[in-house]
Amino acid sequence: MENYDRVVVDLSTSRPGLPQGLIQPADKCHSPQTPQENKCAVSSPNSVVLWGGRIPDFLGADGRRAVEILRWDDSFIDLAAAALPDIAAGNCAAQDLMTEMQAKGLIDSDRKLTKLGAKLAYHLAEYKTQSDPLEACDLAEDMEFGNNTRVLDIGCGGGQTLYRLQRFGLAECIGIDYDIEALAWGYRMQPFLGASKVDFVCASGEAIPFVDNRFTHILSRVALNLMHHAHAVREAVRVLEPGGMLSFRVENFGMDLRRLCKSQNIQRAIINSYKLGWGCVAALTGFQFKIQRRLAVKQMFLPLFRFRKLLHKAGCDVVRWRHTSRFLGFPISTTVVAKKRQ
Repeated sequence: MENYDRVVVDLSTSRPGLPQGLIQPADKCHSPQTPQENKCAVSSPNSVVLWGGRIPDFLGADGRRAVEILRWDDSFIDLAAAALPDIAAGNCAAQDLMTEMQAKGLIDSDRKLTKLGAKLAYHLAEYKTQSDPLEACDLAEDMEFGNNTRVLDIGCGGGQTLYRLQRFGLAECIGIDYDIEALAWGYRMQPFLGASKVDFVCASGEAIPFVDNRFTHILSRVALNLMHHAHAVREAVRVLEPGGMLSFRVENFGMDLRRLCKSQNIQRAIINSYKLGWGCVAALTGFQFKIQRRLAVKQMFLPLFRFRKLLHKAGCDVVRWRHTSRFLGFPISTTVVAKKRQ
């Protein structure tokens, strides 16, 4: 029987099931999403909290719900994974299943999804969205996967990108994210997706808890826009081995412009104008508030020219890039592939 308690483990000694090369980062108390609530997981520089015997926590997260997810029966996981998208669409499931889902906090008394239920339904939808084999092949071609490929996905969510890359026989897949409940759900989905072992770590992309040069490839789909750009790029390059490949998809100017144009009320328009304005300041000057600051914008676009400068300064050369879509002629998102200099 696996131990699903909250335990503190020593990083200086090996432990079955834990990824190799874990360390307490220098800025271990940093979380881009909940700075006012964030606390260090442990005080010792050589220790980390392990939730459910599976997920190391470097952010001091409240992992009680994650432990509950790790405890759910496989049969319930199977039924809930099938029912959540239907409930999100306004349909109902079998009465006994709805009762059990309510007891587990996935739906409320009105049979509507709770915050946790909506989160898990979102990640299930993302598994389907990212199941396109052609997109996975394009990513594999861009990244030049080979023997002994060790991949880190920054902002992995439920591991959607890592799971779709399993077909390429990667030696190691590790994902980090601040959302420990999403990580627990991703761990439980492995057998249902027919995937081999993927490791999940609760950590920030601005303070990656791994030793230098640990990975051959770094991936990130949307997380960079939620972090301090320069800090996150430096950390990603630090844990990437010389000659390693990096692929980031980032939101560009067109994304914030579209949000502003499609604002549904005055309050939302003011918020989106504020984000767009500070995004322009960061794009033109390189200045960006630290995420913990009260005035910080927690989601900011990153134009290609500024991203190229950050990568070059951190020690990477851009290999290729492409804009994936546009709004009023401005790029909405950009995928950049870069290689770390030897």
